[in-house]
Amino acid sequence: YEHQSEELLIQYRMNEILMEFPNRKFYENKLICSEKSKEYFLESRALGKYDSTSPLIFIDTSKHENNKEHSLDYSHSYINKLESEIVLDIINICLDNRINPKDIGVISPYKNQVRLINKKTDVDVKSVDGFQGGEKDIIIISLVRSNNNRDIGFLKDLRRLNVSLTRAKKKLIVIGNRETLESNKDYKEFLEFCEEYGHIHTHI
Repeated sequence: YEHQSEELLIQYRMNEILMEFPNRKFYENKLICSEKSKEYFLESRALGKYDSTSPLIFIDTSKHENNKEHSLDYSHSYINKLESEIVLDIINICLDNRINPKDIGVISPYKNQVRLINKKTDVDVKSVDGFQGGEKDIIIISLVRSNNNRDIGFLKDLRRLNVSLTRAKKKLIVIGNRETLESNKDYKEFLEFCEEYGHIHTHI
């Protein structure tokens, strides 16, 4: 019944800037931001030292001496202790600014990173698949991969990238090693987008 079908092109979840990169990369620029979503902004200075007027922040760990990923002996999954510390720091700043824990979500593609962060906070921390269909005012993404070989593993899966980038309503904070991630053209495009429309915070 093709004559009875219609594409749902107006999105009601995300701020317009948060919508823009996924729209270009995954939706052929077909998405339209609802008038209500255009007004989705987090209160000014709610993220303290990590804050920016843009809803999109990338925290670059490439200049930090303790930025490397680690694999645990019993698993092929990875953890990144520095990124977990940054995630917890951001959560604590949010809570100090009276942001409801229910409005904060953490996503990591690696289950061991999810477990590591989950032990130390009560906010929702899930894998990419675990957050499919979900949304929060603030989403923090820990990408984990940080190595001298510039290997990003299954971060190359664009479906996971799309899900991760489209969960936040008001603020999206992505944490990763820019030098490692830029070995992949899709992440390089995302980082260039962050430079133009968002904010890149260098964590030293």
